[in-house]
Amino acid sequence: MAIQIIYYNIIIPINNLYKCLGLNNLADILDHFAKQNKTKSIWYDDNLLTIGGIMSPADVEREVAVFKQLGLNAFKEIDNNKHWDDLCVVSFVDGATLPCSWLELHNDPYSTSYAWLKGKEAGVITKPAISR
Repeated sequence: MAIQIIYYNIIIPINNLYKCLGLNNLADILDHFAKQNKTKSIWYDDNLLTIGGIMSPADVEREVAVFKQLGLNAFKEIDNNKHWDDLCVVSFVDGATLPCSWLELHNDPYSTSYAWLKGKEAGVITKPAISR
């Protein structure tokens, strides 16, 4: 399965979300976002969850900071270069904003951009419940 990319997306493997403080299962994760009124911005498949449709890089930075506070490691250094670690920021036009070893991407700003967990099949593309 794959998830659609709209504007900027923060993509996180669902298994990485269990590193977040107080989030023990997918229901806890979804409840966490519901309490922040972000359910319209969340969609997921069997492997990945995204906060999508973010239009401002400043908003992306704020969301990444929230995940860091929850216990995720945003970045790692490989050969003196910054890479995404527990999460990845992706643009529907340019793809990953930094290298990301666990994500596969199909970028097509004129059609549908989508991402899937490396090693899995892209298959069906999961889209947000509310069209934008």
